[in-house]
Amino acid sequence: MGDSSLSEQIVKESAECLNESSSHPLSMIWGEKSQYLESEDDPNLLIKLPFRQPVRITGIRIDADAEDGTAPQTIKIFRDQPSLGFIEAESDTPTEQLALTTEQLGTVRPLRAPRFTNVTQICVFVEDNHGADTTRINKLELLGSVPKDMDMKEWTPKPKEGEQIAPGH
Repeated sequence: MGDSSLSEQIVKESAECLNESSSHPLSMIWGEKSQYLESEDDPNLLIKLPFRQPVRITGIRIDADAEDGTAPQTIKIFRDQPSLGFIEAESDTPTEQLALTTEQLGTVRPLRAPRFTNVTQICVFVEDNHGADTTRINKLELLGSVPKDMDMKEWTPKPKEGEQIAPGH
């Protein structure tokens, strides 16, 4: 299917996380020697990830420690809602919702790809965890593909039946 990590498509400088700990911010989960992202006061995290270009997302992988209760449990995923806040994340219907068991940590959870086509930004809301005061994420990876670029020079509009398109339009 050609699905791979979308990590290079994320605009990391513009990514943000609400309720992140100042000592363990979102930037800690990028790269090879990642540490962990941790919430500040409670289990909630709201991670906002913009993409360099529209993408198709087919799966999500979250690595976290299963033993200490800090791993995310209920995840709500919203597409293309950059102004989403905690109130909306808690009350609005997400594009998709996942319940993560400790056994599913580190494995790819498939997403309903038709809902995640042509996505320019995604919000991952961690609603709760497995019982700890704060949530920790070691790695967050989105999988999918970048649609092939369409050469607009080659595109021409299709006329409706009985209609003619003037040259140069």
